[in-house]
Amino acid sequence: MTLQHEARECLTTNILPFWLTRMQDRQRGGWHGRMTGQGEIDQEAPRGAVLYARLLWTFSAAYRVLGGKELLEAARMTKDYILEHFVDKEYGGTYWSLTESGDPLDTKKQFYAQGFMLYGFSEYARATGDELAMQTALDLFDIIEQHAWDNTYGGYIEACTRAWQPIRDMRLSAKDENYPKSQNTHLF
Repeated sequence: MTLQHEARECLTTNILPFWLTRMQDRQRGGWHGRMTGQGEIDQEAPRGAVLYARLLWTFSAAYRVLGGKELLEAARMTKDYILEHFVDKEYGGTYWSLTESGDPLDTKKQFYAQGFMLYGFSEYARATGDELAMQTALDLFDIIEQHAWDNTYGGYIEACTRAWQPIRDMRLSAKDENYPKSQNTHLF
């Protein structure tokens, strides 16, 4: 068995089925935000933009490469959930996190999340030809260039307020240092 075959086997019999059968929130829509180490769903866990963006990319890429109605439906559901709940309809971009019921929780605009959302929507558009997904990706690119680029020193800042104003706390989490620029944001 080749390494490529082993990787495909692990993806199709372990990773994707785990998410499809264990992590979908069939009551409220979307995906659960957390599972404990004992395999129990935390029903009240927040939902993070980066997780959703990665799931959009994953199921879109899996559908593009492997095909299959179930993978397409997971990608579509994720795209629709993001558009309905994560996208800030007033100021554009996406919120950092939502409550378990899909309401905005942390509304600051982390450019790390905007970049991952751009990846996810781009891959969905590539896999399906969906024009709204492509336009969303292009809008996110424009938002990043307009609001994150540092015209004075170059590079991209970490975060802004919901309305794209300067913000004091740019950290991704309480564990991170509060720097205006980091490797994470520049990787996208």
